[in-house]
Amino acid sequence: MDEINLKQIITEFPDCVTNGAKLKSILLDTYPEISKGIINAILIISNSGIAKEIQNSANIDKIATDRWLKKFENDYCMSGSTVEKCLQLWINAFTSKFMSPLLNASPTVSESKIYDWIARKEDDDEIDEEFRKIDWESFQALFPDTTDSVSERSLAQEEIENSLKNEKICTTLADYVVNCSYIINTMKKDLGFAYFMLAKGLHICDFYIRDFEPDIMDEPKRSTWAEYKNEISAICELISFKTNNVNRLIEKLLLLSQENGYEAATIALKNTYENEYPYETVFREWNDCNLFPWFDITCMDEEFNSLNEEFDFENYRTLTDDIKDYYAKKI
Repeated sequence: MDEINLKQIITEFPDCVTNGAKLKSILLDTYPEISKGIINAILIISNSGIAKEIQNSANIDKIATDRWLKKFENDYCMSGSTVEKCLQLWINAFTSKFMSPLLNASPTVSESKIYDWIARKEDDDEIDEEFRKIDWESFQALFPDTTDSVSERSLAQEEIENSLKNEKICTTLADYVVNCSYIINTMKKDLGFAYFMLAKGLHICDFYIRDFEPDIMDEPKRSTWAEYKNEISAICELISFKTNNVNRLIEKLLLLSQENGYEAATIALKNTYENEYPYETVFREWNDCNLFPWFDITCMDEEFNSLNEEFDFENYRTLTDDIKDYYAKKI
């Protein structure tokens, strides 16, 4: 049920607030796997006039919610978690600031950890670097009972690596979206950091799209940008930037970060514009994430759709002199 974006439906088709037949048709087309019970509960809220009440309510408190749930029970003999969740869907549709559920979600970690993350001005790469610095003597100090055998050493390494990974703030692109959205909406002085980290999250995902696995995120590998559609849509909504070209989206985020005084964004833009490590060969020759361009300057067309699953990303276009000259001027 969490995937149902009722706010988007109501925004695009306002008459669905009272037109249950139209709403049912849209729900079945958009979410063909949705259960009949959920559809019925959503439609009853529309047809009974409760949805209109919610829309017109200046303040929705527990008293109002309990009254609507009681109406369900008395008039339709319906109660339980499904009814409560469907009612909340309608409430969220009119009270949420954003259409994307990711942008309305609470941070994945405590506010204090968000502040620590900003203060460090670093992300998961630094944690991975810390792990690489730990030598075998450190393992033996932490695990005095281990032997020098390969299996024992491997277990000790895994134990420490897991411990370090537990300190990560973002382990999926969705985490980057949720946590950076929180920073953008509540911590205005740290906008540069948040925009940079959103670009960083997309940058990391590009490794997966191009069949390169740096073991940075914990989520299952995805093979196309289409599988990140919800996250991309949320980022575009957050920064009011309409595009299906992820290269343009990453550039936009870095430019926003730079405008807000974040130096790392300036460096990332400069290195990418200079194309010191050509995008079409870098994935075959290096495995250091810091050497990768942040986006593909040969693929910046407005009409290019990164969500096209059939597109061959590696062989889109070669770097021409005109492209080189254009980005040399941007530097």
